This record gives sequence, structure tokens and C-alpha cells, in this order.
Amino acid sequence: MIDSRAQARLIAAAAPDFGASGQSRADDIEPLSFRRPYARFFALEEHNLRFRNFDGRWSEPIERAVFIGADAALVLPYDPKRDVVLLVEQFRSGPFARGDRFPWCLEPIAGMVDGGEAPEDTARREALEEANLTVHALLSIGSGYASPGDATGFYHMFCALTDLPETLAGVSGVESESENIKSHILSADHFFEKLDAGAFNVIPLQLMGHWLARHRETLRARA
Repeated sequence: MIDSRAQARLIAAAAPDFGASGQSRADDIEPLSFRRPYARFFALEEHNLRFRNFDGRWSEPIERAVFIGADAALVLPYDPKRDVVLLVEQFRSGPFARGDRFPWCLEPIAGMVDGGEAPEDTARREALEEANLTVHALLSIGSGYASPGDATGFYHMFCALTDLPETLAGVSGVESESENIKSHILSADHFFEKLDAGAFNVIPLQLMGHWLARHRETLRARA
């Protein structure tokens, strides 16, 4: 995780300006103090700083606690010839800690970007590890922060064009990481019906599903 967090910082340092005001880390933020009270698989940092307001004046000192994770690659496998989608299901500690009665989620394939690894390589590796899939092509859906107000989590989202089987058996995942992952194949029509009905509670899956809905016919025509 130290390597993965370092890789995230390297990717972030090369990112373009997505804002509209032209304000930057180098010119418009004054760090005052920093502490890291917790660092294991994830980390927690406390930053005390000032930033330049839009009127040019400096803010009062503020303290912000930030959850430190790694960049992640998310993959929605789609077979345009058969017009089917693959989702994975597994236990998730976030819903469990929130008190959700059903802390198993249907979601895209996902994994953290390792140190020295490109997000595209992570996507291909995780597709193989979590669902035994060989990816023919990766299409970028987009990338961005999941919760920029309090966390570093940054998602690189892909649609993976692949050949999906008629049926699936057993579970997969990396045993040393306690992964117990079940794959599900849904027809695209069924997937979009569930999407429109609000039957998925993982926001990245919803976003990726709407992207696929927009591009589905083009992908099928090219298959």
C-alpha cells in the first residue's frame, strides 16, 4: 500500500488543471502543519493549512482530516457480440460498517493500482484475477475523485471488451487477500432495467452503466 499510495501521488502530480479559476497547489495553498495519526492498509492524515480565497485574500487556518487510499482501476466487462455484461459480487466492509443489512454488493471489477503500474495494466490484471477474463480492448469511461471533500480515492474507469461465457461456475479472487468473488452475467437489457430501477447501490457502477447505455449500439456495430 505504501507503493500504491506513492503511485497515486505520481499520477496526481502529472494531472492537468480541471478547475476554472487557475488556482494551484504551488501558488495558492500554504501548508502549516501535518500529522498522520493512523497508517496501516489505509491511512488518515490531518492537514492544517490556508488557501487563497477567490477574492485574493488568504483564508483563516483550517484543519482537514483526509482518508488516504490508492488509485483504483474499475472495469465493466461487456461482450458486444452476445450483448451481455459481467458484474461481480462480494462482501464489502463499507456497507457493513455503515449498518447495511446486506453488505454484499454488485459492482464492477476493481483493484488498486500498484506502484509502477499503469491503470490500464491494473484493469487487465484485475479482470483476470477476479473473473478469469482476457480483455480484448479497454475503453476509457473517465477518471476522477470519488469523494474529494474527505478522501484521496481516485478512480480510473474502463469498459472492457471481452468474450463472456454462456455460464459461470464457482468463485474467484486472490485467496491471500480473503477475496471471495462471485461473477454474474446479465443481458444488457436486464442490466439497464436494473439500472433504471435503482437496483444497484454502487455509484461507479451506475455511472459506468449509463456510459455503456450511450455507447452500446456503436460497440455492437463494431463487433
